[in-house]
Amino acid sequence: PVQASEEEKQEYQQAYTQLSTGHAPEAIAAFDAYLVKYPSGGYASNSQYWLGEAYRVKQDNDAAKLAFNKVVDNYPGSPKVPDALLKLGYIEIEQNNPTKAREYLTRISTDFPNSNAAYLASKKLATLADVKP
Repeated sequence: PVQASEEEKQEYQQAYTQLSTGHAPEAIAAFDAYLVKYPSGGYASNSQYWLGEAYRVKQDNDAAKLAFNKVVDNYPGSPKVPDALLKLGYIEIEQNNPTKAREYLTRISTDFPNSNAAYLASKKLATLADVKP
């Protein structure tokens, strides 16, 4: 990954701490600020991913989908891509879109077969097998 400055690392850590201590709105603001300041920084793809998670905490699935899609589109080489696809699949399941969910989950198994996300995706796909589109 890109080498991050100490200041950049601290800003990322502060945002992550906000999220991990249950302060989703503050985390969203902090991750947004980080991404404006360091759009291609060492923690940019992680920030984009955790931004999606913060929106999930707030039950804002539309914003979460946007954030997770940006991980996939803007940081294709990031190790967070399979996890972002997994979360997109989960959101589609929650929104009763099993066909779209299958697309995301299958893509993980195809593109990232050795990832932990692929293992979780295959388990989730098995539960979707009983659901008719």
